[in-house]
Amino acid sequence: AGGMLAIRDAAIMGLFAVHGPRNKSVGSMRLCEQLQRDSLGFSVCFGSMDMKMRIAHGFRTQRELMEVFDFYINEIRPKLAGQRPTDMLWIGFRGEPLQPRDSGKIVRRRCQDWFGAAEGPNWLRKCLRTTASLEGPEYALDASEVLAHSPEVSIRHYVKAQASRAVERHGVNLAKLRRSTAPLAASAYGWRGTLGHTSCTSNGSVANTAPKDARQAEPPARTIFESRDPGLIGHAAEEEDGF
Repeated sequence: AGGMLAIRDAAIMGLFAVHGPRNKSVGSMRLCEQLQRDSLGFSVCFGSMDMKMRIAHGFRTQRELMEVFDFYINEIRPKLAGQRPTDMLWIGFRGEPLQPRDSGKIVRRRCQDWFGAAEGPNWLRKCLRTTASLEGPEYALDASEVLAHSPEVSIRHYVKAQASRAVERHGVNLAKLRRSTAPLAASAYGWRGTLGHTSCTSNGSVANTAPKDARQAEPPARTIFESRDPGLIGHAAEEEDGF
């Protein structure tokens, strides 16, 4: 049953990843009720009682999901259900319908097995919101339609995403500034023999890539607070304020 369950779980994962429905809504789906098939593909129709906000929500699934859903419904699901008649969409390996919250457990287990991180359906919803917010402000409201939550939630997430991008841009600018002023810093702070051996790391810091012997010859750094001379501390503090 391992291969059959993998097909079922791929259909569940695909639905969460592409459309971002809520966990309990997916776990309670029934054939020909919440999931419908026509000549163009599948449609998902959640009634008001299926939704957290008690507002009906529906969408047509992406074409990429048609093959796995067709295979699960026509080939895998009948074998899992056996002689137990049920219209519940998701069937367990013992032939019993899954509980509403089981779909979330499946997502976390498969994320751990397939991608190395046990993330759940809410994480996939956040990925959709973040992607829409980073692509452009006009998509923030589209995300609220797809995920069936209030526009305020998407706008708030867009603001956070833009702030994150601003931090990234600031880090890139700092890295450029460090590279451009590396010779001046080496001269001012006495980094003898290390010019030309600095490189920018991914987090924006400057790494010393000088030969090992050259790095060992550098004097150990000392903070101004390690000095016993109060005058030296005051002088260094004044210089720091001036910078």
